Amino acid sequence: METLNDTIRRRRLTVHFNGHAKSPIRPRVILRDLKLRSDSLYSYDRYLESSIRLWVQAFSVLLIFNLRRVTAAKPAIRLDLRLNCIFDEAL
Repeated sequence: METLNDTIRRRRLTVHFNGHAKSPIRPRVILRDLKLRSDSLYSYDRYLESSIRLWVQAFSVLLIFNLRRVTAAKPAIRLDLRLNCIFDEAL
């Protein structure tokens, strides 16, 4: 697998890519299709809707969830989402 050298960071989203001065896809396009939001309850329906919407634009979509414990005034468990996509060259 080839390493990704360029990075754009927008709010809570980081896009890693290669070969362009700008990202081949805008972060707001990814966020528009991603229906899972921070500080909201996990919903399997939103997960399916997000993966289908992203799959339409990409060749391959993989959503990976990681549990993270938050130790603050209120201990909680959060889900971190990592989204791996391989997009078409035409985008």
